[in-house]
Amino acid sequence: MSATEKNNISLSSARTTERSGKIYAFANYIFQNDQNKGIHIIDNSDRMHPKKIGFLNIPYNTEFAVKGNYIYANNVNDLVVIDIRDINNPTVVNRVEGAFPYVNQQYPQQTGYFECPDTTKGIVVAWELQTGKTVNCRR
Repeated sequence: MSATEKNNISLSSARTTERSGKIYAFANYIFQNDQNKGIHIIDNSDRMHPKKIGFLNIPYNTEFAVKGNYIYANNVNDLVVIDIRDINNPTVVNRVEGAFPYVNQQYPQQTGYFECPDTTKGIVVAWELQTGKTVNCRR
């Protein structure tokens, strides 16, 4: 992941949940984390018919909390504070860089062969099991 990709926090249209995470209810909204993608915004003003109205793209977001009119979320290893007073225009109002230390991502948790990370391309944020790739490292 590159630094420019990391800082690309934006609002987009509603979409399907891929990997459901934490859920918060706030005012007439429900916020649902989509692991490593961002936060779904759900209008819950009609409690019998909640409706997804948008998606807040936060690259590699895994945790968040809502307090007052703000979402506090991790963005890789940074803490971002997002003002949600205007739900149609959420705005990053603060970023604390390096608030969360990186987990050692130089190798996967499992032992065996893997593709060595190339730090010139950015930081490793996750490992995926794939077959048919040439691997050059072993743990």
